[in-house]
Amino acid sequence: MADFPSALAQAKPGDTLTMKNGFWPDSSILFTGNGTAANPITLRAQTAGQVTLSGASSLRIAGNFLLVDGLKFMNG
Repeated sequence: MADFPSALAQAKPGDTLTMKNGFWPDSSILFTGNGTAANPITLRAQTAGQVTLSGASSLRIAGNFLLVDGLKFMNG
């Protein structure tokens, strides 16, 4: 998680950022960027449904053409 905010901040159109499978308790994620219609920026789970954000976790999204795929929220 330590390098994750930096990776999100540096993402460029067409990039895909992959979160490792597992539990991410009380994580605050700010997903910002500006992709394009042809090249969105994607934040995805390593395996759909196997990345679980729980507790006080939050995901804030700000920008254009940003996609989030396969994350699971529970026990919030």
